[in-house]
Amino acid sequence: MKLIVRWVGKTKNPYLASLIIDYHSRIRSFVDLTLSEVKPVEPEDPDRVVVIEGKRLLNKVSNDDYLISLDPKGYQLSSEKFAEIIAERREHSMKKLIFFLGGPRGLSDAVKSQSHQIIALSSMTFSHEMVRLIFLEQIYRAFTLIHHFHYHK
Repeated sequence: MKLIVRWVGKTKNPYLASLIIDYHSRIRSFVDLTLSEVKPVEPEDPDRVVVIEGKRLLNKVSNDDYLISLDPKGYQLSSEKFAEIIAERREHSMKKLIFFLGGPRGLSDAVKSQSHQIIALSSMTFSHEMVRLIFLEQIYRAFTLIHHFHYHK
């Protein structure tokens, strides 16, 4: 299975970028992971920005891919349940599991409607750069749970 995390824009904070690289390398010991950044849209009509960014996120997605969007209004999961979702996708021999993280204005309706699941990282608000790091940590935690490592307490 190939795991892809797609988000809008670059991570500008060097400390967060360093930690994202660290978790990327940790996760790659379990699965083929690609972090994919799409170019943000310059500020203009907010509704149009979300639509254009959504098209960029969905670019190169195929019908065989399993899509999960992160949205504050999505389903709240425990770390264990999130690990079960990843394990189930692996057991079903999914070629690609793709996660979408929106920009500051969120995800378009098109991205959410094409997603198989919509999950929430938290009901709290985090910066989009921090969400990237926190989400990658949760992916790493999921794989340590799947492989029965002693990371999760």
